[in-house]
Amino acid sequence: KKSRIVSGKEQGRTTLVPPVWTRDGKTLIFGRDDNGNEQYELLQLELGSGSVKTINTPEGQNWPIEVSPDDQWLTFNNVSKQSQMNLWIASLETGECRQLTKFDKPVHGGWWHPSGEWIVFPANDTDNMENADCYRIKPTGEGLEKFFSMHLGSQELGFGFDEAGEKMVIASNASDYW
Repeated sequence: KKSRIVSGKEQGRTTLVPPVWTRDGKTLIFGRDDNGNEQYELLQLELGSGSVKTINTPEGQNWPIEVSPDDQWLTFNNVSKQSQMNLWIASLETGECRQLTKFDKPVHGGWWHPSGEWIVFPANDTDNMENADCYRIKPTGEGLEKFFSMHLGSQELGFGFDEAGEKMVIASNASDYW
């Protein structure tokens, strides 16, 4: 198979932030850390033209998670000196961002339901530091809901849906089974 280099200096010093594809496969979203301080900004690289566009992410570490089913939005996690890691959303058209969650403990991930109506993620709203439950929220920031928890202290991590959106993979240490 043929390969080609599609990025240059816009990639920055490190590639610790895994890139994310748009669903149509035309754009790659990646983090850039120019100063070696792990404060990643997010960029869009359009593979056909090679053009690079900045997503107006907040200060801090920004980790891309997943592009929406309609290729219009990106979920990402942000952690900064001012706040805990939480879930954010960015418009891939305008680059503008807004915060969806404000948990006191880290939010990890943000995966889209195939309908685009919900974003799921694990988080902890308890004093038990071992706990992680599955939540969902609408892309508007409304409808935050805990939808799966085995028991206090267990860790439930939702990872994604089947194509129809009827089944979801949830890993839990409550039973050591998927």
